[in-house]
Amino acid sequence: MRFALLAAILAVSLMQISPAAADADTLPVQYGGEWRGGGRDYPAYRDDLEREERRAMRRERRAERYAAFHEQRMRTHYQRGGRDWARLPDFEKDRYIRDEWERWGRDRWGR
Repeated sequence: MRFALLAAILAVSLMQISPAAADADTLPVQYGGEWRGGGRDYPAYRDDLEREERRAMRRERRAERYAAFHEQRMRTHYQRGGRDWARLPDFEKDRYIRDEWERWGRDRWGR
């Protein structure tokens, strides 16, 4: 019991004089901080970074698919509708194609 109390007192005092606690806003134990391996090299950070990279890649692919779909549908509507389609304002065209995109996704994936 005495050793546990002595260890606790020494641990607190040693943490207060350590270089990691020199800054006023530094906590004694930080996730991924100086005492846990530090920075981006810590495995938890790598997992987060890879996850964000995969999400960004999926967003880019989704945007590319939508851009290709939009371009193809604009061409198709212009061929079918001609001047009537060309006279519509751009926001109407975009809304119509966005509705088609959502309907196509719901029919294809059941969303």
